[in-house]
Amino acid sequence: MRNLFCFILLAAFMVSCKEADWREPYTGTFDFMCRASTMTMSYDSLPDFIDGWKEMYIDTSYMTSDVVMANSDRIRIQFGDGNIGTNVDNGNTPISMIVNPIIKENGELEFPYPEYPSGGFNSFTGNYISTDTIVISIKYGYLMGSYNKYHIIGVRTR
Repeated sequence: MRNLFCFILLAAFMVSCKEADWREPYTGTFDFMCRASTMTMSYDSLPDFIDGWKEMYIDTSYMTSDVVMANSDRIRIQFGDGNIGTNVDNGNTPISMIVNPIIKENGELEFPYPEYPSGGFNSFTGNYISTDTIVISIKYGYLMGSYNKYHIIGVRTR
């Protein structure tokens, strides 16, 4: 009888143990800074154009939000309110300032196509610098001769 009780207790303990998720260190509360700018192409040789491009800063915004685990291999990061643009490669869906990249065990963020367009002026890249700092770079061009850039840095607060 004692062996049966020990077996039931051990089985209950094993069932109740939750396996640790390797993404856990990458989650928490972060302060985000998002610097937005527009790159415009020109063939003028004016001093403020570098290699035919001029960067015009639009806005710098700040937000505190939680980075949380989403399905089996993704995390959810909100670095602002609003939309970046419209994804014509994915049924004209909006690209918002909430991203759900795949996170790799080394902290690299992967933004899969067609959810995140790539090619031309479009690119979505990011990675963690330790588990306390996130750096994301987004370039999204929907017009000929210009594209928007978003430089995002998130620093853990908790």
